[in-house]
Amino acid sequence: MRIAAAFLADHAEVRDGRLQVRGGVWTALTAPAFPASHPLTVVMLLEPSSDSLRLRKQGALEVVGPDQKVGGRTSFELELSVMAVQIPLVATVSGEFRGPGRHEVVVTLNGQEQTRVAFDVSGPRPVVGGPTDWSTRVRLPG
Repeated sequence: MRIAAAFLADHAEVRDGRLQVRGGVWTALTAPAFPASHPLTVVMLLEPSSDSLRLRKQGALEVVGPDQKVGGRTSFELELSVMAVQIPLVATVSGEFRGPGRHEVVVTLNGQEQTRVAFDVSGPRPVVGGPTDWSTRVRLPG
């Protein structure tokens, strides 16, 4: 089994075998202050191999900061019992951020790292006449 794609989204769910995503593929997060915590929704498309059908997989998500310290962890169980080209999977982990910088969600299946989803966390920017709040955005290369 391999993870064909993984990304962060504001919200996602699987309904009737179909993936519903809102605010998907963001790569930057602005925190109102540090330390901070924020839920992260990770969307994955799994491509099962013929030997992975009807098997149970143990999965985990870890949020790793620029200092490589874990700032959030969750685990999940996946039981495959269908023949499909791709299987959508949505999992949520609470990210704990001690400061700004490049963070990653590390995805493991059965104890082996499968992929990493990178995103940047920045601190608050002054807002004239208003409070600072969480925001997510896509950072374009260049």
